[in-house]
Amino acid sequence: MKFTLVFALAIIVVFNVASSQANQNTDSLWQKYKNDFNKKYSSPADESLHRGILEKNLAKIAEHNAKFAKGEVSFPLGITSFSDMTPEELSKHYGLGHNEPQH
Repeated sequence: MKFTLVFALAIIVVFNVASSQANQNTDSLWQKYKNDFNKKYSSPADESLHRGILEKNLAKIAEHNAKFAKGEVSFPLGITSFSDMTPEELSKHYGLGHNEPQH
């Protein structure tokens, strides 16, 4: 019984340390991304939104690049200045928004 309790506590400590390190890595990556691409946001909420988008895209990039490493796709992906943009922001940037008819 004591062994099980000690083992469970050890597992919890390991996961907490790993989670803390992951958060620090994510924080560092976010700061580097903002610095590298000179990103500025209008509010903390806007920054949080864009950080979440970047984190989701990083997961997609990692998944894709794992496939690239196995030869399942023919090209790698990387982080760009667009990696934190919403689909609407991307459309606006590329001029793909809905244009109002001109009279």
